[in-house]
Amino acid sequence: MQPVYATLSSSGSTRWFQVDWWRNPQPLGISVAITTNNSSASGTYQIDVTIDDPTGFYPNPALNPGNAQFSPNGLGGKTVTVFQSSAIGGPTANSSVNFIGTLTTPIAAWRLTQNSTSNVTVATVLQPGPR
Repeated sequence: MQPVYATLSSSGSTRWFQVDWWRNPQPLGISVAITTNNSSASGTYQIDVTIDDPTGFYPNPALNPGNAQFSPNGLGGKTVTVFQSSAIGGPTANSSVNFIGTLTTPIAAWRLTQNSTSNVTVATVLQPGPR
């Protein structure tokens, strides 16, 4: 599988990136690199994960009551339970340093969140393994 890149240059979150649920096992290699636009920058980032389906095809019935509605434009159409990846071995919440590691807990999707307007943060995620 090709690496997936998520880049933020201001505060906010990227869209959700769905992982391949059919991989067994389902490891994710993650690296996060921060570059600052000035010497006084001190922003932070985190990787958010969810086990809920953000497409709405298999919505969490407690968070999205009613009939399933697939989001035609891809991911991000449904309410999901969001966890910080630090709970399953990812970078610590509000991290301000580069990171490389592996997530081995199965998840449905991930996104990059940044709490700064002066950094450029790039997350690279690779999902190896047989399908």
